Amino acid sequence: MADEDQQIKSFSLFIEGAKWGTLKGNAYDVTTGSEIQIGDGVIIGVSQGVPMVKLVANGIVPVAGHPVAMKLEELALAHKLINVGAGILNGRIHKLKLYCTSYSYKGDNEKGHCMGDWTFEGGRPTFVG
Repeated sequence: MADEDQQIKSFSLFIEGAKWGTLKGNAYDVTTGSEIQIGDGVIIGVSQGVPMVKLVANGIVPVAGHPVAMKLEELALAHKLINVGAGILNGRIHKLKLYCTSYSYKGDNEKGHCMGDWTFEGGRPTFVG
């Protein structure tokens, strides 16, 4: 399938089974945790590491009625898992169980708004579709 045929969908944030918001300005990184093994000047294999996911959101658009920033602060400081559903390509969803490992706020008093950056990290995704 050609790249122009791919559909990329938003990342949805689910907390306690309910959709709380949509992530915007995402960076989604997956590392296998594996390392190249070198011996006698050549590659002799690859170690079997633990896959890890890192998701950075430059803002979250909340679903009406959900104080998403306050809830994420509570979950982050309590070290609780958060379910994130990421619709990546052509409807294949990456289901993630992540921890919020850091967050920061940036405000602009003249424009009257505040934005947040959120970093989520966890293990291997599961796939639906």
